[in-house]
Amino acid sequence: FLANAYYMDDRLDDAIAPARTMLKLSHNAIYAHYLIGSALLAKADFEGALAEFEQEPAELYELLGLIKLYYDMGEQAKSDALLQEYIDGCAQEESYEIALALAYRNEADLAFSYLEKAVDKKFDGGLWALLVNPDLSNLYQDPRWPLLLEKIGRSPAHNAAIEFDFVPPEY
Repeated sequence: FLANAYYMDDRLDDAIAPARTMLKLSHNAIYAHYLIGSALLAKADFEGALAEFEQEPAELYELLGLIKLYYDMGEQAKSDALLQEYIDGCAQEESYEIALALAYRNEADLAFSYLEKAVDKKFDGGLWALLVNPDLSNLYQDPRWPLLLEKIGRSPAHNAAIEFDFVPPEY
């Protein structure tokens, strides 16, 4: 979780260290290689990102990483083929993950279509990260973005209305 939080906050070097610790504790940990690869990709370390994505034990995260990598490397045909494989391999409840790949590739119309599917299901594991996932950042300026946030109760107005009453414990 710490690695993911750092990645979402664009603290790429900070994200890598806890993900590597996770791999030391469980060498087959799902998502750790994907996180490291994504951080390296954001730093334009294509070779390092490829090595990490290829070690990811969860095939769908491996594919998502490779889709992003080949897109950034300008290898559109490879990215396209892997995207189709990704869509074909995803279960119906993984609409959010498909939207990530599409948003990363600047395919806003399809990305919003899959995000709408995720929202309509009332549950999709990735929606909690909608506001902070850097893979969705290509959508932030789209006029459909605030409408989507409004629909799920995450608009700036919704967030501002949340009251926090936190009293730290005394030691």
